[in-house]
Amino acid sequence: MSSAEEVYDALAQEYYSDKHKTIRFFRGVQRGMLFSGIVKHAFGLNRKIGDIDILNLGSGPGQNRSDLCIYLQCLVQDRISDHRLHEVDISDAMLRKAWALLPDQTFYQRIEHTDRYPVLVKCDIAELDKYFKPGSYDMILALLCDHVQEQDKMYELAYSTLRPSGAFIVTYPHRELMTIIRREMLNTDIHHTVFEVDDKRHVLWSQPMAGSDLEQLFSGSGFDSWDCRDVCLQDGFYYQDEKVSPTVQKAFELSGRPVDKIPILAYGFGMKAPVKDITMTEELEKKLYSLMLWQKTSLLSLIDSC
Repeated sequence: MSSAEEVYDALAQEYYSDKHKTIRFFRGVQRGMLFSGIVKHAFGLNRKIGDIDILNLGSGPGQNRSDLCIYLQCLVQDRISDHRLHEVDISDAMLRKAWALLPDQTFYQRIEHTDRYPVLVKCDIAELDKYFKPGSYDMILALLCDHVQEQDKMYELAYSTLRPSGAFIVTYPHRELMTIIRREMLNTDIHHTVFEVDDKRHVLWSQPMAGSDLEQLFSGSGFDSWDCRDVCLQDGFYYQDEKVSPTVQKAFELSGRPVDKIPILAYGFGMKAPVKDITMTEELEKKLYSLMLWQKTSLLSLIDSC
């Protein structure tokens, strides 16, 4: 089995390309819930999105930064500040790709622990406490984080790295969908992901989840409250065979269930401690409505491109 660093170094140049449409599909599905979680949490903290400090566990080649810093600006006229979004990754190649997208590339450093954290840090998530002080962030993100082997430790370290009113957002490929893809279609173990890069076969450990699994992880790590869900495709979407990545489309067919009833992702939003009750103000309602409309348009556009 390949190491995560080896696989992601190999994937850096083509991670969101047409060769990996399922990854791109997952990224598109998770965006709406991710953005809504950030907007609501900032509102609960009574702060602008640009004033909250966020740590993203897994920079990838930089597209998450584009999503968080650019799309939110277009949608809700507020954006995460580039210098307040810090990211880690285990792959040098991924960090180099992400570095190229930074507006100020002088921020990039390789493992340097200072009072002012660099925007990009090479680090294993299991060693987060070596590079980040307790209580440093308002929000931590771990998106499509099924390749983290020490899941319990990731939640414990996220809890300690968050400020008292901080939130931890996670997403995973859903266990039900991945069981169909891996066992029935690929004839592999559910805990193995197979990538073909430059004619070389890489096998990477993976832990797909369901919403109920996330509840146990949040509870066992000390979080005060959580919202965990099995995310299906939204009602009202119509998917033609040629518009969905072949792997996902085949899984839909094998399941024998309506497309909008098959869980795609597991989503979790955990609070370290309670914040004020979030009242649905006109301002918040407008922002969330904009996100909802954008999510529909984005998913349809994503499927058209697959």
